[in-house]
Amino acid sequence: MIGETFTAYDDTDALLIPTAAVVVFYYADGRYANLGAVKARCPNAIVCPVLPDPAEHPPLKEIVGWQRGVEIDVENTDFTPAMCPDHVKTCRGEGVAPRIYCSLSTVPAVVEACDAAKISRSEYMIRSASWTGIPHIDTLEVNGAPAPIVGTQYTSHADGVSLDASLNYRRYLANLDHRHRSYSGHGRAYVEADLLDGTWRGFHEPGSTKPSYHGIGHAYGVFDLDTGEWHGVKAP
Repeated sequence: MIGETFTAYDDTDALLIPTAAVVVFYYADGRYANLGAVKARCPNAIVCPVLPDPAEHPPLKEIVGWQRGVEIDVENTDFTPAMCPDHVKTCRGEGVAPRIYCSLSTVPAVVEACDAAKISRSEYMIRSASWTGIPHIDTLEVNGAPAPIVGTQYTSHADGVSLDASLNYRRYLANLDHRHRSYSGHGRAYVEADLLDGTWRGFHEPGSTKPSYHGIGHAYGVFDLDTGEWHGVKAP
């Protein structure tokens, strides 16, 4: 169960990541691509994709974990602040939540680039990096308004090894796209639930091969935008 905040790990060497990690940021492309290694190391973790290489840009909805957003890495020879508006627009156009990782000192440049492109700060999220060694989430104003920082990588030496750790608000896992939140009409609705912990795992619109409800009316799913979990469904 993810609380108001959660700790996530990431590293080019998946063997350094704790096997009990609940959330792991993995590299979805480039020379450090490591989804397979992360899944082998942490089979039960929620995985969130990071794109470090602007030269490689796989179709967003072919990236494992895209439903929780796709993050670009703004540092060194990776993406630049000037590339961030295009990433946000591409993600928003495909119904994928835009995420941006950058150092705290780079946040103003990222925000100003998006502001200049007329992109609202509510349309993307930033995971900053400030290695104080103390778990925290940065706050920063840019031109008189808060930057959309919802997570911070606070160390590069977690657990005494060369391992990155971030503290994040749980809304960092939210999909900012609201086009597919509900269904109203005639047909079948199928809900998949975990009988052990009572959380809903999915909601399938009409056409499901294994419907749990069949009739005429409305089906309404209650969705937690922070954790990406279904909590209940009200049938007609």
